[in-house]
Amino acid sequence: MKNKKKTLVYLGSDNFNLNVLESLLTIILREKKKLDFSFISSKSIKSKLLKNFKIYKNFNELKKKEKFYKFEILINLWSSTIFKKEFLKKFSIKINLHPSYLPYWRGKNSAYHANKHMRGNGATIHEMDDKIDNGKIYIRKSTKVNFDETGFETYVKSVDECIQLFKNNFSRIIKNEIKKKKNLSSRRVYLKKEFPNLKLVDLNKKSNKQIFNFLRDALSLDFPKNKLKVRFGKNNYDIKINLKKITNK
Repeated sequence: MKNKKKTLVYLGSDNFNLNVLESLLTIILREKKKLDFSFISSKSIKSKLLKNFKIYKNFNELKKKEKFYKFEILINLWSSTIFKKEFLKKFSIKINLHPSYLPYWRGKNSAYHANKHMRGNGATIHEMDDKIDNGKIYIRKSTKVNFDETGFETYVKSVDECIQLFKNNFSRIIKNEIKKKKNLSSRRVYLKKEFPNLKLVDLNKKSNKQIFNFLRDALSLDFPKNKLKVRFGKNNYDIKINLKKITNK
């Protein structure tokens, strides 16, 4: 235990992202012979990987049990926590993962923005500072956003790259084997409230007439050997519209 580096891990997840968190936990726990872990999570996390670990609800609870000055490494694992500068100074290594190719799409809902603008998808491991997705970059990897992929497909591709990047480089980072690069943080930060609330598009409104006409064109031309096509770049794409009536209970 004396030779292990004390490591504080902030966990952030929900049912949707639990599989992502467990993939990342599997990677860091491979270093348990070198690292002595403590975990914090404000949410209840049902992971078999953590059954032998105490998970504190917040930092104040942890301080009552742990000698905080001994911690050397801070890992923000799929959590949206932004730490204060004085807190971060206590750690020699402070790691965060972000599911985009920084500095593109700092902040929330990066897959949506990457898909909409068809750029900036990928994954980044960076050093944390007191700003959002702003610290120096350890390593990053870009992935292409295809015209015909959905926002969810963009998200999955980015998450997969995050896991792979973390798997290949976590051990090197805690050994200080990777030289950090400047993060061009002049790009704006996207907030959660900026995600469009388009749960319902009312086609009865005149303002949505163009959308209505496009849907009718696509549906009226949808035959086994004849579909509406669109062109982007040098490629043509068939359009398949699948409308399903919602039955209100």
